[in-house]
Amino acid sequence: MMMFGSMRELTDEELARAVRLDPSQFAGFGPSIEALIAMLLERKRKILEKYETDRVQKAARESYHAEAARIKPPPPLTKAFQRAVADEQIRDLERLW
Repeated sequence: MMMFGSMRELTDEELARAVRLDPSQFAGFGPSIEALIAMLLERKRKILEKYETDRVQKAARESYHAEAARIKPPPPLTKAFQRAVADEQIRDLERLW
């Protein structure tokens, strides 16, 4: 109180200027960067394991082609339909519709 002359609280800027911290003081706080990277990689592995996209995309592609093989379009549209199915372009199939 004798130094500042009042009981008012310091602002964030005043407090930051008053307190000097050495980076070596933070060495024991929290996990290291390597530990954080390992945790994130493990989390990524678990997510990718749970939501495996390759197998799902393969199943979807097989189902799509199986359903398309069952459809028999009119003869004038057969070639365009087969091309649209092979290209897997929904907009081309919509145009044929």
